[in-house]
Amino acid sequence: MLDGEVIVSGGRGSPGSPELEAAIWNEPSRLVFVAFDILHLDGRNLIPLPLLQRKQALWRLVEPGLGKIQYSEHFEGDALAIFRATEKTELDGVISKRADSPYQSGPSKTWLKTKFLRKPISKH
Repeated sequence: MLDGEVIVSGGRGSPGSPELEAAIWNEPSRLVFVAFDILHLDGRNLIPLPLLQRKQALWRLVEPGLGKIQYSEHFEGDALAIFRATEKTELDGVISKRADSPYQSGPSKTWLKTKFLRKPISKH
């Protein structure tokens, strides 16, 4: 059992975006599932394992590539450096998780979603 989200390949297509909705109805071949965590594998409950161990299991199952199920890379280090490196991308934000934390769905003290706020481009 994987945790992740569906995006539009080659586009922004974040959850709830018009591009994602259009692809669902008109171009489903552009949809990709980006897996960022694994909860169960071959009848084994991985939920209590630390995040980095779960990511290793996920990587072995979904090796990085260009398939319809893709592995979501992770980065370790300083949050500010990660934000600066990703702020110019088309990402909606960054999910930060404690490397030693077990899986927990919903709001938690072990993970945080930080959304990027972008200024609209002025036409003047």
